[in-house]
Amino acid sequence: MYDSGKIRTVIVGKIGQMEAGDHLSQLKRITLRLSRFEDFRYAIPGWRGEFTLLSKGAFEGKLEVAQMPHLRAFVAETNSSLLTKGPADENSVTIIPITRRSQATRWQGRQLELGDILIRGTGIEYHNCTESCAQIEALIVGKRVLQNAMQILSYGELDIDLETWTVLHTNPEGAMLIQRQIQMLCHGAISH
Repeated sequence: MYDSGKIRTVIVGKIGQMEAGDHLSQLKRITLRLSRFEDFRYAIPGWRGEFTLLSKGAFEGKLEVAQMPHLRAFVAETNSSLLTKGPADENSVTIIPITRRSQATRWQGRQLELGDILIRGTGIEYHNCTESCAQIEALIVGKRVLQNAMQILSYGELDIDLETWTVLHTNPEGAMLIQRQIQMLCHGAISH
């Protein structure tokens, strides 16, 4: 390991044969453009929560989802303000970059800063209120997969409680990098 104070380079030996082709062949993508709020409520695969429409007027929404074993990514965009509530999921952790289009969203009653990365742990209910024209990008990762990745990448030095809410304060470029990766998973290209 090389540590210059700002940049740390880690040389890792071969951990095992990665069968990336196997996982990529299992990648499924869906894109939905919705003009009825009732359709949006039931469009997210595996979602057991509820949406409440807070705005008046015609509803328009777009949902892009990419799914493969142990990972789901989504980009959700609406022209309306929504209240979202959902049960805790003991098997998955949700990672949400706070971007220009999501920074007005209130998470558990708190407004986060541009560039923050929200990690919703396995013991916390999903509860947020979006403003009109918000766009939320998220990665939903299996808890065990994320724990293993964190251990490998940080040599056990990264201590994040995956049972509760954690906010990582980064610069906006860090959140934008995660945002672009989610967008690439969901639709194969970066939207501007």
